[in-house]
Amino acid sequence: MLLIKRLLGALLLAAGLALVVVGGWFAAFLGSNGTARFAVPPTGSTPVLLEPAILNRTAHPVRVTVTPKAGSTATIAIGAPSDAAAVIGDHAVAVVTGVDVRAKSATLTRRGSASGLDLGLVDVWRTTRSVSAPTTVVVDQADAPQTMIIQPGSGADLGALTLTWSDPAWFREALVAIGVGVILVLAGARTILPRRRRHRAPTTAGDGINQGTVVA
Repeated sequence: MLLIKRLLGALLLAAGLALVVVGGWFAAFLGSNGTARFAVPPTGSTPVLLEPAILNRTAHPVRVTVTPKAGSTATIAIGAPSDAAAVIGDHAVAVVTGVDVRAKSATLTRRGSASGLDLGLVDVWRTTRSVSAPTTVVVDQADAPQTMIIQPGSGADLGALTLTWSDPAWFREALVAIGVGVILVLAGARTILPRRRRHRAPTTAGDGINQGTVVA
């Protein structure tokens, strides 16, 4: 019975420590505003494609920040997935497929091989703009599904690209995980550690009894 109790305590302790570590990491990563920011790895001059699996993966708006190389430009186009696919065809693009939370970066895969993609060849985009300075585009979920493509200027590389989601509830959930973890750690430690027993001093006969006076 004691062995089972100690094993249960060890499991509680391990689970609690895991929750504290994971919850603490997420709290530090998200900050009090609950903001998750992921950097897209460099793609050179290859256009970057953001499909509905990324843009519309949550119910929250996603902020896409595009930073062209100094002295260059970048074109940002947003449209319906089917229209975007028709324009892109077999042209080479770097597709954002997900995010790596631990690395705080997006994951990429390469698709297509043809060069010379021209986003202005067919007017199918809902919005299109050319930028020469850091620009943030907020993609709202009311217009889902959507596809975005970011194409660097001719002969230039894309400077930087980040994706940001925000929800204050995520930070509160991280704090709850920490709190639950602390409770489990305390419960596990209390189960594992032996309890101190209080030793009472032996009593002698007559202790605590009022002795009367014996008169001969």
